[in-house]
Amino acid sequence: ATDLLTWTRTHRRDDGSYWTGIVYPESVLFPSDEHTSYTAAAVSSPPTDLVYSRVIAEGKRALCIAPAGGGPERRLTGGSADDGLPRWAPDGRSVIFSSKRTGTWQLWQVPANGGPPTRLRSSGCEESQADVSPDGKTLAFLSNCDGPQSLWLMSRADATPRLLVRHRKRTVFGNPHWNRDGRR
Repeated sequence: ATDLLTWTRTHRRDDGSYWTGIVYPESVLFPSDEHTSYTAAAVSSPPTDLVYSRVIAEGKRALCIAPAGGGPERRLTGGSADDGLPRWAPDGRSVIFSSKRTGTWQLWQVPANGGPPTRLRSSGCEESQADVSPDGKTLAFLSNCDGPQSLWLMSRADATPRLLVRHRKRTVFGNPHWNRDGRR
């Protein structure tokens, strides 16, 4: 865990996010040349722990936490589903993630100290790649509700979604990311 956190420090971006893999025209490089073990990671704020998804078996990933101070990794989810794309909640008490545990990508939350995951909202849509606003009140996420994959916002208080940007033929969305003041 310490080696992984040390490696990621050199890949910290100005906005506080981290590269979890480096893409070159000929290859993708991950820590210690691990292409299948570690995917999508997020560092808590202030940076104390790293949460990431680890491939457990074909089509199965578990969320794990590596303490910044060293020590063994700790699993947050059991690895019986495809759990990935973790993001820390601003208060550090929970992790928001995407999972196919119901058959389609949905948004889930799990307590950082362990416990059962809870689904953030029920819909028949594919929803993934969430990021929590700095005040913890709103999620930005991708969803294919009412058409092609688009960028949505959702109140965490009542799970009310709102379309923000509709996908167009030449639009490509990546992981949503709030700026530090939470206005965008």
